[in-house]
Amino acid sequence: MYPGGRELRNYIKESSDPNLNEFIKNNFHLINQDDATLKSMMLVWKNRFVLALNKYRSELVLGNRANLDINLWKSLKLKDGVDNASILYQWLYIAQEKKSEDANSFLQEKKEQIEQMETSTSQEVNALLDKLSIRLLRRFDNLSTKEMCVLKLSLSKIVDLVDDEMADVYKSVIPNRHFEEWMSLKRSKRLEEEEQSKIKTTVAEFVEKSKIDIKTARKYVLQKRLELEDEEDSLEARLFEMIDKIVSLIKNSKSNYWQEADFVAFIKTLLEIAFRGSSLSVVIGETVAHATKPAIEYNESSYSNGMNSVFNSDSPSFALTSKSSCVGRKIDLRIVSDDDQELSFWEFKNNDVDQKLLWYQESKSLRLAQCLQKEVSSVLKHPQDILSLNWFGWSATMCYLTQQDGYAVAKKIDKITVPFDNRLISTSLENLMLCIFEVKATLSALNDEMFIASNGRTKKRKSYDSMPHTLLSPKRQ
Repeated sequence: MYPGGRELRNYIKESSDPNLNEFIKNNFHLINQDDATLKSMMLVWKNRFVLALNKYRSELVLGNRANLDINLWKSLKLKDGVDNASILYQWLYIAQEKKSEDANSFLQEKKEQIEQMETSTSQEVNALLDKLSIRLLRRFDNLSTKEMCVLKLSLSKIVDLVDDEMADVYKSVIPNRHFEEWMSLKRSKRLEEEEQSKIKTTVAEFVEKSKIDIKTARKYVLQKRLELEDEEDSLEARLFEMIDKIVSLIKNSKSNYWQEADFVAFIKTLLEIAFRGSSLSVVIGETVAHATKPAIEYNESSYSNGMNSVFNSDSPSFALTSKSSCVGRKIDLRIVSDDDQELSFWEFKNNDVDQKLLWYQESKSLRLAQCLQKEVSSVLKHPQDILSLNWFGWSATMCYLTQQDGYAVAKKIDKITVPFDNRLISTSLENLMLCIFEVKATLSALNDEMFIASNGRTKKRKSYDSMPHTLLSPKRQ
């Protein structure tokens, strides 16, 4: 029986006039908030009440016994008082949906709480991020692209150190001592030293051939692939197969005319060679990031539609439905396990886009990674760094999102480039190969750990430790 089921049964049996709102009001402690959005949690308990009433008190007419008081349920989700994040999120949604008629009444209603956040002397990072968010929200209509991207990140409790210009916006509020601490954050490499050495040696041999000319390099690669025909799953064979793809790219390059889909497809080819025989797979084609669905559903149902949103509604009546039009955010490339567990999200842009679009991509990518981070951490029962790559043409920034005390920090690990020109081979190829196989080692280890933690269950958990305000991933953002 589900938690609270026995108490619901006894209440319906013993009450002279059983009512769902009365039961919920007196049994807040029984409601498990971890596995549901506000909307779906209300639907679950309404269905439970109706089924129990029909089973144990079939003589009673349902009538309005299962009507839902939205304000009662809001107090459940916000039982520790008015939640700061909810206020700021609602402010954002009102601003972005251009509901100016709601803005004044909302800001007046929440004036005291907003001023408390704004004047707080706390040096805790979460409080400072709230203060930064308020500063940016007050200038919402005049924000630059960079500031808008930082606003979404700060609301999501993410500090972005990947881009220096983005980091400067945070520095306007957060003291330098925090940045000094974050700069010392390190992560251990998963790729074995023996494999690193093999990659460096193999690439170095090819680089020497490429210095002669691309034709000589091509012949060398074909010869090595023939020699390794019976060892196609060896590291060396994979390396030469990947190098062969890159040589073909250089020889026949028309990358100046490539579109985003072409870059995605080429990187997928390299990854599939590296991942062959492992539990990792690559999914492309504007695919949906499933880890973002619960966050989107929560935010859309709770904050969208201004003062009529779930968070702000003063009406006891609420149109509840089990169906939702919310879908996950689209992502260019997902790395998943053999049982479709998402492990990493990658975004791509053409090499001719401007800086504004790159800031937007970085902000989106980190918020997507946070959704995945919360899902993964809920399975492992401990914080977990998440790898993410943002591609700009043939170059990518490799970064990771690491959890701290109630917030996350995004740091750059490396910058990699696919050598699309012979002149780039000596400076870019080794690092590219090392990073690809580091990704493989890292994600394979993560997948193994998740499989063990879930005891081999194939059914994915879709819950978060506490849905949700720190998971900003609205569809329009």
